[in-house]
Amino acid sequence: FERGYECSFAFEEFACRGEDVKLVGEHGVGWCAFVFLDDGSEGTILHEGALPSRPEYSWLEAQINARHPSPRWARQLSRVDEEGLRFMRRGEEESGG
Repeated sequence: FERGYECSFAFEEFACRGEDVKLVGEHGVGWCAFVFLDDGSEGTILHEGALPSRPEYSWLEAQINARHPSPRWARQLSRVDEEGLRFMRRGEEESGG
């Protein structure tokens, strides 16, 4: 970096297997990886302790598959089975949903 500054924290946010993934890296400590599902629940950490290096996409995908085997599109399909198509749901449009 300019003027001799070191990067002490890094934050990345991207999609992996259709899920929201957040990576936090701290200089001298390591990396933490979290996945946030679309159900509004809190994020789930994908490992124990700090990772020594930034995890690869394939590793993240494997961890998500192990913890959440049902992909996002499948969860959305089951929601359609339960609630119907969005444009056919009564009351949701009036309530702003």
